[in-house]
Amino acid sequence: MRIRTIAEHEATGPVKIEYDRLIEKFGMVPNVTKAFSIWPEIFQLHNELYQKIMVEQTRLPKAIKQLIAVLVARAVSCDYLLYWHTRFLTLLGMNEEIINCVRGELHQTPIDDKTMCLLEFVDRMARDSVSLTPAEVDRLREHGFSDEEVLEAAVVVGYFSFLTRIVNALGVEMERSQGPSVVGGEGES
Repeated sequence: MRIRTIAEHEATGPVKIEYDRLIEKFGMVPNVTKAFSIWPEIFQLHNELYQKIMVEQTRLPKAIKQLIAVLVARAVSCDYLLYWHTRFLTLLGMNEEIINCVRGELHQTPIDDKTMCLLEFVDRMARDSVSLTPAEVDRLREHGFSDEEVLEAAVVVGYFSFLTRIVNALGVEMERSQGPSVVGGEGES
């Protein structure tokens, strides 16, 4: 990583509490979590935001949110998050063919029309949010998505757009250990 971070043995206060939780759950502290460690207030806010968006039960299924994470990571060439969120999809039991298509050729993904409509929307948002039109949101509604679900999808894209840029800019490196091997928190960090 291109900046200093707090190592597990140096952690105190809220950083230590979160590190200990992650070590107990996964046997490690993800480097993406460590990236925020030298600014404790943002460290805590980031962890709470991730929990609220990705771990807690919300309107969109966890697997859909993980697919969105993969699409954003792919759109901005963030290998770190592409790896981990692909892995989380596998841990959630997602079909390997679907994962591979989302990582490569989205339009070849063998999924229902409703899910494809959402993934096309979030892929466009990740690549060029300025060009999205009201018609694209209307199309989501026509496929049965509520405004709350559209907002949630947009928030997931926005969160990962934020995170991928930090990960890429700071050179967050892949962990040496294998990381999460159980679904547990289903991609919880």
